[in-house]
Amino acid sequence: MPESRKIHERKKMIIGMLRKADGPVHSRQIIEAVSNKEGKTVGKSVITDNINSLRNDGFEIVSYNDGYILKESENVIGDDDACLEAYDEITEDTVTEWLVLLVLEKEHDRYMPVEEIHTKYQEIAGNISNTRLRTHLSRLEQLGYISRYSVEEMRLKVFPDSNTDEKASNKLFFHVNEGAPAPVFIDLDDLLDFNNYYIDRGYATELRETLEDIRKKIALASSDINEEESGAFRSFGRINDIPQEQMEKLDIILSLPFREHALYIRYKEKDEEKDCLFKTALLVFSVETNGFYLIGEAKKGGKKRKKWKPIVFRTESVLRAAYDKDTKNDIYESVRYKTIFRKMWSVVIDDPVHVEVWFEDVPYVRRQIEALARVRKDTAKVSFPLNKVDGQWIKYSDEMVGVNAFMRFVRGLGSSALIIRPEADREHMIKKTEELLEKYEELHKEWEDTQTHFTGSQD
Repeated sequence: MPESRKIHERKKMIIGMLRKADGPVHSRQIIEAVSNKEGKTVGKSVITDNINSLRNDGFEIVSYNDGYILKESENVIGDDDACLEAYDEITEDTVTEWLVLLVLEKEHDRYMPVEEIHTKYQEIAGNISNTRLRTHLSRLEQLGYISRYSVEEMRLKVFPDSNTDEKASNKLFFHVNEGAPAPVFIDLDDLLDFNNYYIDRGYATELRETLEDIRKKIALASSDINEEESGAFRSFGRINDIPQEQMEKLDIILSLPFREHALYIRYKEKDEEKDCLFKTALLVFSVETNGFYLIGEAKKGGKKRKKWKPIVFRTESVLRAAYDKDTKNDIYESVRYKTIFRKMWSVVIDDPVHVEVWFEDVPYVRRQIEALARVRKDTAKVSFPLNKVDGQWIKYSDEMVGVNAFMRFVRGLGSSALIIRPEADREHMIKKTEELLEKYEELHKEWEDTQTHFTGSQD
């Protein structure tokens, strides 16, 4: 049985169970009944997607802790087949037509002659007769997916200034229409990665409705798609679980039109509560601190203040927020703030500082600098020694915002790093090194005195 028909029958069965039940029907009961009918175990995610699809079809299905209940309404009572969404069964002809569309979509800016379509189709799908190909082209034209042009139409309507060969009067050209479905091939691993990121709240709230529709279609293509949501925002890094409180505060911001309008924000700073009118420039997540930050410009004390001043604060410090319809946000993801973001090492609003550091070319350090160069590819310049003549140092330079935090990373490499610029950090490191040497000399002298005393006692 084609998959589309199987889904149709499964949805029909679920509706039948919900209609006959006196109370909630647990998902375990539905899974067991469907699995017995289909002769193989059906996952919970498949049943959940079928129920969501039924909701889209107009059935009011309410979820409870112990199951599902169907609330009947006038527009769905009646023949289940009429209520359920029906799809054409997938046949060999269906696949052929999608492949023809794929050929035309790849050349969507061209008017392709039948002969070229024939050649390109056979390159990806094998032999097909010219007659059969023309039959499918005619059907796609009837569906409104493609348009056909004769030589004369090409000459007069499409390319009026061209010198089309008038001798080939029977030659036909086809062009894919803008409203045609676009066939694409997606790797299964990519689908699973998308789904895993989706269910772990890796996408902004305002995108979830659109992405849920995409995810439902993916679920039809793969039984491995998981429905359960973990309630955690996932990210790569040392820490990846975001506390619920942070997510709730983030949702406050995401529910407002912060891209278009300024926000009235009351936030907590140390033990004080403060108010400001705030324009959002960037909403940033830092793996290092495991927190979300609002970066932008604020006026404190009301609208009367003329100057907007840069400000950054964590979203969990937000106590209340509302948008100001009279004040437009003209800095959201502006060029200036995108440039600042590319130069950020830590989430601060400082002027960029020129940094130049030499790192010793040893395996452990090289791996770190190679990773750093990939992350900072937009701003960093890195020179690796190619041979012994070039010396033993990796030369790194950058324009960096948050240089103090970067210098903590540099100092963590000890003698494997030499700070050239900024001068102040170079002098600071030299001073600390001198202090360490002095301390070492003191300790060494104390040790020598102890040894002399010990030797004298032996004598």
